[in-house]
Amino acid sequence: MNRPVIGLTQRVENVAGWNERRDQLDQNWVRFVQALGAVALPLPNHLETVEALAGGLSGVILTGGGDPGALGGTAPERDAVEQELIRRASGGAFPLAGVCRGFQSLACAFGGVFAEATGHIGTPHLIDGNWGGRTVNSFHRYGLPQAPGAWIVEARSPDGLIEAMRHPTLPLAAVMWHPERILPFDLRDIALFRNLLALP
Repeated sequence: MNRPVIGLTQRVENVAGWNERRDQLDQNWVRFVQALGAVALPLPNHLETVEALAGGLSGVILTGGGDPGALGGTAPERDAVEQELIRRASGGAFPLAGVCRGFQSLACAFGGVFAEATGHIGTPHLIDGNWGGRTVNSFHRYGLPQAPGAWIVEARSPDGLIEAMRHPTLPLAAVMWHPERILPFDLRDIALFRNLLALP
């Protein structure tokens, strides 16, 4: 039986010493997707290539690293890829989950307004809500005080910023913590992402 294929977006890094602009992905993401019972497919930040690959995806995770252009990021090629993946997921092509920057990309796509987050870089904290009751990691400079449109808040940090949310009718959801950086992987994250990505 073929396993589901989960597309993973990648960060963009400029490597000055080599005069290269690289797509990069933490290897733990591949291991995390494997723990979900699926196969990871790192997606290049090249729109035409992703458009060609999208039909074979069972789901997508918009990973973290950097900020979207709307929040001062400098990787327009990644913005374009993520916007296309969000568009396809919103049309029902596959479920999509955002993580950290991926959360921000989803919120921005639906009109979310961010604020600077104090004490959210490298500082674990508790979260409350339906997906809360636990301590998570935190690596972001901008937080979302209010969910855009119809989005449903599933967890908040102690200062009231949204840590998890989902769309009520579209196969879209997002969290602000990094499940791939929690080692060994938290079984609650495994169960959550299997559910969000509709994995068998």
